[in-house]
Amino acid sequence: MPDASPPASWHQRLRVAASALGEAAGPWLLVVLLGVAWLALSAIQLQKHEVDALQRQRLALTLASLQEDLEADLALGFDLLDDPNIASLLDRAIEHDPALRAVDVAGLAGITWHSTDRGAVGEALAPEVLSAAGAARAGTWSANVAGEPMLGTGLRGPFGEVVGYAVITYRPPVGRVFPAPLLVALALGGTALCGVLAASAWLGRRRASAPEAADVAYDHALQSLGVARQRFEHGLAQIDESERAA
Repeated sequence: MPDASPPASWHQRLRVAASALGEAAGPWLLVVLLGVAWLALSAIQLQKHEVDALQRQRLALTLASLQEDLEADLALGFDLLDDPNIASLLDRAIEHDPALRAVDVAGLAGITWHSTDRGAVGEALAPEVLSAAGAARAGTWSANVAGEPMLGTGLRGPFGEVVGYAVITYRPPVGRVFPAPLLVALALGGTALCGVLAASAWLGRRRASAPEAADVAYDHALQSLGVARQRFEHGLAQIDESERAA
């Protein structure tokens, strides 16, 4: 029996095509959104490493300049403990870089002789600092004490021997800013994904209800055909009666 159902209209075909497209594009949009999120996190991590590296380079230059000034005084015969110029050198260093929290000068035994934090004078350096300083000797070293990063270097006397340490404590970079373009891309991607999924669900419901509407229309068409058939047969019967009467 041939299919008597009427052909689908263009808007019905469009709804079906859009629903299929939404179902196919949804997973791909999710993949794209996850990819953008991964790129954003990678960019933030890369930015963090770059900012940390730049700060350490800048602080290393500050420490090297301080070391040069202190060793110049030592070469002139000043004693590290009693040098009257050290206080001004430390104050100038901490004023030059706002990331610095404190600048200290300590002896080989680890006792702080000079510091921008006057309350720290006479206190011992942390064991982590002494361990790092002993391992590096006259070179630059780093340590972390109670979450506070530090950089230090050995100070050489007139005959090249290490006579003490210069130590700077600094604030780590803060206020990581989320890259604005990636934030916009994430927002647009999330909005597009939600829109596609919502449209796909709506079109899916419309498509699911389409067979029911088609069945109703088909039954109505069958009823109309039945009525037309009855009228046609009634007309043929009237024609036959007229011919017999003639």
